[in-house]
Amino acid sequence: MKQIILLSIIALCSAYTDINDNEDVNAVVNNPTELKKHIACYLDKGPCTQDTLLYKTHLREVVDDACRECNDAERHLVRVFLKGLKEHFPSDYNDYLKKYDPEGIHVPKLLASVGKF
Repeated sequence: MKQIILLSIIALCSAYTDINDNEDVNAVVNNPTELKKHIACYLDKGPCTQDTLLYKTHLREVVDDACRECNDAERHLVRVFLKGLKEHFPSDYNDYLKKYDPEGIHVPKLLASVGKF
């Protein structure tokens, strides 16, 4: 019984085990070409790499539940990515919002959730 509880806790703490929590998101955000590649994948406007495709598979859930399943490193990735996207490519940021939060109700909660990371 203790093993089942422990495995359940581990599963809850590691919801997105398939993504790279250690990606240097600052390097992506500060490189316009690289940032454009990421957003092109997320907006279905360009090809995805293995990593961007993995991130993309979780985007809807991350937005819808305000990154509830994210660990601190993932919250940091989300915060820095969205901030950088908004600053460097505001039009793409708006397209991202339209695609992943067309009603405009989830992203404010997401931004509040990841704001301190």
